[in-house]
Parts: sequence; structure tokens; C-alpha cells
Amino acid sequence: MNKKNLMLLFIISFVSVIFTLNNICYRYIDNRVDTYFIQKHYQTTNTEIINQVLNNKPVKILSENKRLVVTLFVSFVFLLIYVFFNGFPVILFSVFFIIAYFTGYKLLLNNHILINIAGVCLALLCAKYFAKLYIKTFKDNVNKKIETVLGKYISKDIKNKILKNSADIGLGGKHAEITVMFADIRGFTSLSETRKAEEVSQLLNEYFSELEPIITKYNGVINKFIGDAVLVIFGDPEQDKFHAKNAVKCAYELRKKVKQIKQRWIEVGKPKIDIGIGINTGEAFIGNVGTKNRFEYTVIGDTVNIASRIEDYNKIYKTNVLISENTYNKISQIVDVIKIREVSIKGKRHKINIYEVLRITE
Repeated sequence: MNKKNLMLLFIISFVSVIFTLNNICYRYIDNRVDTYFIQKHYQTTNTEIINQVLNNKPVKILSENKRLVVTLFVSFVFLLIYVFFNGFPVILFSVFFIIAYFTGYKLLLNNHILINIAGVCLALLCAKYFAKLYIKTFKDNVNKKIETVLGKYISKDIKNKILKNSADIGLGGKHAEITVMFADIRGFTSLSETRKAEEVSQLLNEYFSELEPIITKYNGVINKFIGDAVLVIFGDPEQDKFHAKNAVKCAYELRKKVKQIKQRWIEVGKPKIDIGIGINTGEAFIGNVGTKNRFEYTVIGDTVNIASRIEDYNKIYKTNVLISENTYNKISQIVDVIKIREVSIKGKRHKINIYEVLRITE
């Protein structure tokens, strides 16, 4: 059943229930409620006295159809409120409405006019139930679709952070110690020059699809794809005190996975590729950057720039996984490395040591 037919069925069901409730209340409940309030109003249960007063001023009783209109109006108003609002404002509005309605009932009773109470009160409960049904049937499904689509563009952790704090999302962020990893495809330039764009796109999709589960396994967050490279963050938005260790383990496993992809691709006539990875640990700014209408969740700072520059040195030294001294100091007990040398980093006054990761010993 499509959405339009489902919505039509929902509205018909809601109106049918309200109509039935109104009919039952008019025939079996309202007269008893009215009798009770009349007795309270005249402070007596003596039927003769009440009838004598009422005969002098005949009582006007709202007809069943008019009561139905009132009940339907109130129920639809509250249905919309329950669907689109929640929390304290809804409670406040409900209390205010009930007080106002009972006040209006009493004022009309002073003028010998009786309106429906039971039907309206039951309509509030009915509206609450149908609102939950609507949210579960329509709104939750839409939210799930949004979450699914959103999850294809950003990481699961960032998606959850956005959905959890959607009201507070804005420009700005925080400084935190993280580990940044740049992973780049070796040989991609020649690959893209000799093949059609569609074919290159398919190869990239296949390549990244096999790398993504490994990155997720080690709590890495893919921040962005930059052509044939990927920027991965470890340590945010989910706090992870082992971010440096996880980043290096991830890089080591990525290298093994790319070896498998390389062998498989060569066997079927696809291009020969390899991977270059640069890792650095340090403090960086993490948050939303852009304008108030359009921004992106990203990471900025020397930590990111150094990781990118370190990755470039793989081309010079014919290596696959290079890490900075900051990262090495945090994970030296779990890796075998070769110290390459002190290298210059563009924009930095001092040289830094870089290390090639040979194997994980843990």
C-alpha cells in the first residue's frame, strides 16, 4: 500500500473512531454527566426543584451533529499537537485547554446551554493514541530513511552526533588530541589517464568499499574522500584513548587488504595499484566549518597537514606506511619500525622524524 492510500486509511479510521465515540457518549454518557453538573450547579438532588427551575428557563442541548463537529475539531487540533510537539509545552496546552473548556461548560450551563464533555475528553485520549500510531507509521519511517541516506554521506558516529544534538548544531567545535591518517592510492594518476571516468569511478568504489569495513573495525571515522585519497580520524567523535594504536593497526591491515586487491585485480586485467599511508598524532580543531547555512564537519590544524605531508614521503622512500614521531612515541611497544630520517615539512620550522611500520608485534 502506497503512502497516500495509507494516509487516507489513517484519516478515515480516525474519523470513524471519533464518530463512534461521539455517538456512544451522546446516547449513554452525556446525559448522566449533564445531570451530575446540574445537581452540582443547583446544589440539590431534588428532581422537582430542578425541573421547576428548568421549566422556567428551558435548557438548550447541543444536538448530536453539533457535538460531533466540536469533538472532531478538538480531536484534530490535539492530533496535530501530539504529532508535531512534545514535552512540557504539550502538557501545559492540554491543562490550559481542559481548564478553559470546563470553564466554558460552566458559563454555558449558567445560561441553560449544555455542550458535550465526555466526547471531548475521550477525543483527547484517542488523539494521543492516533498520534503515536502516526509517528510510528509515517514519521519514524521517514526518519529512518533520512538516517540511512545520511549514513552514506557521513560516518555512523558523526550521524548519531548530529541526530542526537540536532537542535544545537552550529558553527564551532573543540580542540582535542586525535590521530589522523591519510591513505592514498599509488599509481592512480596513470590509471585515470588511460581509462574512462566511469571505469575509474567504478574501480574507486570497489577499492574504498573493501577498505571502509577495516577503518570502521578500528573505530576510524572517514572524514572525507579526496579523489583517490581518504582522510580518516581516530579519537573523535567517539572518545578513544587508544586512537594512535588503532590507527596504526588499521593502516597495517589496510596494507594487507590492498595487497589482496592488487593481486586479484592483476589476475583479471585491472590496473596495478598500491597504497601509501601517512599517520600523525596531535591536537587539532574538530567541528563545523563553513557558513550558518552550509557547513561541514571536519578537522583542521598542523596535525592534519603533517599527516598529509608524511603520506607524500611514501613516494620518495618507496614505502607504504609512515608515521610521525608523535605517533611512534605512543605505540612503540607494539610495532617494529625503521627510522627513515628527519624530514622537512612544508610550513614547519623544525624537521621531524618519520618511521616506516614493518609489522605489528602485539
